[in-house]
Amino acid sequence: MKLQSKNIVLGVSGGIAAYKAVELLRLFQQEGATVRVVMTRAAAEFVTPLTFRTLSGHPVLTALYRNELAAGPAAGNADDSGVEHIDLVKHADLVVIAPATANTIAKAAWGLADDALSTVLCASGADVLWAPAMNHRMWKNPVTQDNLTRLRRLGHQVVDPEEGWMACQEHGVGRMAEPTTILQHVTELIGHPQDLSGTRVLVTAGRTEEALDTVRILTNRSSGKMGVALAEEALSRGAEVTLLAGPLEVPVPEGVAVERVVTADEMNQAARRLFTACDILVMTAAVGDFRVSSPVPGKIRRGRGDMQITLTANPDILAGLSETRKSGQILVGFALEVDGAAGAGREKLKRKGVDLLVVNNPREPGAAIGGDTNVVTLLEPGKAGKKLPVLPKREVARHVLDWVARRRTAAPRRVKVEGTSRRTRRA
Repeated sequence: MKLQSKNIVLGVSGGIAAYKAVELLRLFQQEGATVRVVMTRAAAEFVTPLTFRTLSGHPVLTALYRNELAAGPAAGNADDSGVEHIDLVKHADLVVIAPATANTIAKAAWGLADDALSTVLCASGADVLWAPAMNHRMWKNPVTQDNLTRLRRLGHQVVDPEEGWMACQEHGVGRMAEPTTILQHVTELIGHPQDLSGTRVLVTAGRTEEALDTVRILTNRSSGKMGVALAEEALSRGAEVTLLAGPLEVPVPEGVAVERVVTADEMNQAARRLFTACDILVMTAAVGDFRVSSPVPGKIRRGRGDMQITLTANPDILAGLSETRKSGQILVGFALEVDGAAGAGREKLKRKGVDLLVVNNPREPGAAIGGDTNVVTLLEPGKAGKKLPVLPKREVARHVLDWVARRRTAAPRRVKVEGTSRRTRRA
């Protein structure tokens, strides 16, 4: 879904095209967006706020004060604490005004804020998309055009109206753009690119756990947040996503197929089975390097002195998968390094045979294990590393999958498969 996890404020002003805003709301929702509606009192004369409230699942803001609500057709359909106009835009990715009348455009152009919608616009900054709808004479009015020029100069976006017959039985330019056209503009502004559509992405995430005895385990501090962020981002870009997960401290995204494992050996077996069917592997799982050679049945009791535990190396899952890769598969690995991260990362990039290695150092500010942000360096063969600043893990995921998407559309390259050189297909 192109607008998954996006928050849109839909502003509806008075005009016969207000009925099209109902369809627009549905289109936003079908693409995964959460939509909240704010209306002018004039808009409520064309479509009731109850319609938008029922379809959006959220209260509709129609006025700023209780006495205004009681006096108008919107009574009982909106919250009325007086600060909803601020709450609406705090987490909004975009404000869409459809239909946008000449009056609403003029208010916004000059910073007037005397009703619910104009106050929302005054608080929203520049993240606004306008879909004007008015008589063709009003559209051609130099004042209207000057107001639109002013809004564009402030960074606002405009979907120009279309030509056709109008409610006044005149023909000209002024009909609001079709909802599908507005949706296209919205997805271009804030939507997720569908550049992984048709691909199968396997993401490994979380940590592995190895039994020391019946009640104790050998593990690490990985939360799984980075892997889950990558699964979410891949899903939002149209991919079919499978999450191969060890223990996680965050929920699995809805819409993602998940297979659970615990030990490194279980992850290795599952990864080998799932890898054959994927186009892209992103391995973020913090797989333990060692396991206890002989886990103790029952509980190890405290003795009088120290005890020794023999450890056995776990398989290098990523390196093993690299050796069996098919033509066209893309492999991305993650590596946590503390000392000499750059050099160690380069060595791992070569040894594991991946296309991209994402290296992070948990000692750097903003890169702590289990945190919500990360600081990573992207390493690929034959090129200088690209270090990213402190970013939320979802943003890190976006950068990684941007790289993957570019790689998929690049020219064919040669990879070594079973001892021969074979040219990959274009993705």
